[in-house]
Amino acid sequence: MVMRCQTRPARLEPADYADSRSSAAIVAGALLMLAAILGLIGRNRVNHATPPIPEAEIESAKTDIDVVEERARR
Repeated sequence: MVMRCQTRPARLEPADYADSRSSAAIVAGALLMLAAILGLIGRNRVNHATPPIPEAEIESAKTDIDVVEERARR
């Protein structure tokens, strides 16, 4: 059995173009909607996030203030 390579690309009929374009538009629209929803969810989470509290630095600053006040009394 001899296998032949197709030398010419398959030709699409005008109706096939419309089907492929509408399918591509539907998929692109769905992906854009998904990206928009995920973007809004991410923005909402960032807006409601609280900044981290530097507890060690706060304690260090309080200690520094106490030391300065103690030395000022002497």
